[in-house]
Amino acid sequence: MERSLNADIIKTLSIFGVVFIHGSTIMTCKSVVTDNFIALFRFGVPCFILLWAFYFEKSMSKKNGREQFQYIKKRLIHLLIVFVIWTALYFLLSIDWPKITLSNITTTKFTDYGWPGRYFLTILFQLLPLYPVIRWLYGKKVLKYIMWLGLFIIYIAYAYMVYHNNMPGILQKIGYKLFVFWLPYVFVGIELARRQTVKLSVYFWVILLIIPVEYNFIVSSNNSTSYILPGILIASIIFCVSLLQNQIIVNKTWLYNTISYIGKNTMTIFVTNPLVIIILKVLLPKKLLFCETIAGKIIMPFISSIVIVCICLLFVELFKKLRINGIVN
Repeated sequence: MERSLNADIIKTLSIFGVVFIHGSTIMTCKSVVTDNFIALFRFGVPCFILLWAFYFEKSMSKKNGREQFQYIKKRLIHLLIVFVIWTALYFLLSIDWPKITLSNITTTKFTDYGWPGRYFLTILFQLLPLYPVIRWLYGKKVLKYIMWLGLFIIYIAYAYMVYHNNMPGILQKIGYKLFVFWLPYVFVGIELARRQTVKLSVYFWVILLIIPVEYNFIVSSNNSTSYILPGILIASIIFCVSLLQNQIIVNKTWLYNTISYIGKNTMTIFVTNPLVIIILKVLLPKKLLFCETIAGKIIMPFISSIVIVCICLLFVELFKKLRINGIVN
């Protein structure tokens, strides 16, 4: 059986990357090797933003003005429900009652760093209401090129500040949560949906290797890195474009079903993986830490991430049984 599932392959690799970043050290220790893999998997969230824009543009193009408004409203309400449910849960799990104050509730618990990956939902909260304006501006050729030039300058300037460790305080607080930094991925998603992008060979996926190279270049100077760097931008876009534009054939039914299942449940994995990590940290004995072996540095981080993904998929089935699927995810 030969079937193509390009987008699900990207989703599967991306969600594995997100899980790897969050929980690769559950069964092992951090090392230089693990740090480089974590850097490599930074393509995960950028690819999710690109795919979100790709499918959102396809849906919006089939609707009139009134229908587009209702569609965005519905998506915002659903996103808000998911956001509130999981933020409340992680707040209750992480709260330090003796030290809790109104100040740290508003500045920590209910901000993007309340639980890993939450900033992705915050970015969508910004992009959703702005999307009609974004797609209209991008439909104007001159404005499109002006925006691309402006974003290119922003990324280069941001990388310069990161490398020289002179990031202004306000930008340090904002981090990579501002929607402007994610517009390039939205633009490419729109281009792909409108089929205007130059076709690339599938072999361009190897461009992802420039991400850890850039990471090592940056940390050699100031031990910090960010999503807002040219290497991540270029590699993530080219990776997505090359995979989406080419027919990737999966011959094995079991492999097709696995990739398709994970690809269709990435939101559940995204919101539940911090919970799984919290549980595993409590349950797993310390003797599982293989810090000085080759397996601990290379193999175990991947096994750790696979275990987390599998447990997250159990939540998928649990939500279905409880009939809350589509509400909390």
